[in-house]
Amino acid sequence: MVKTYFLFFVGIALCLTSFSQESPRNTTVDSLIEVGFGIVENFKNNKLSAVKSLYTDSGFQTKKEFNSFINKDNSLWLSKVVDSLGLPQKSEIDVSGWKINSLGSEAYSYNISYYFKKNNEPFFNTNDHISFNFSSKDGIYKLDGLMVFKENDYILVKNVLEKLAKN
Repeated sequence: MVKTYFLFFVGIALCLTSFSQESPRNTTVDSLIEVGFGIVENFKNNKLSAVKSLYTDSGFQTKKEFNSFINKDNSLWLSKVVDSLGLPQKSEIDVSGWKINSLGSEAYSYNISYYFKKNNEPFFNTNDHISFNFSSKDGIYKLDGLMVFKENDYILVKNVLEKLAKN
């Protein structure tokens, strides 16, 4: 019975909310990309408190989750990646944007991922990247998410999956 009520209310919420994908390249996105480059610079230079201070809670990611990615190990990793591969070109930055309409209110969310690509490596094989999520209500964009993806993490998972497949 509880499950039925839950599904009913979820259905109503979805009816009152609409999502649409936004055009990924516009002046707002270009300025958010520049903000992201500034965050990458602070992060790789171990200015962790400067990065942590940018977080705004919007429900996308908790402060604890956000802060779990901001540590000296990830700062060192990012510094090494940027030193060896350089900062990504705009063509190596993936942007997805969403417009959310709910109960007469309009909000936007952009996820921007900076891929650190080896020369001649196909884009889809690039595992080292950092992603930021920005959300906006009333035209003010706030950083509300950050995730770090390291090639070594993918290799560990791949090895575990291969071992499981053999058993």
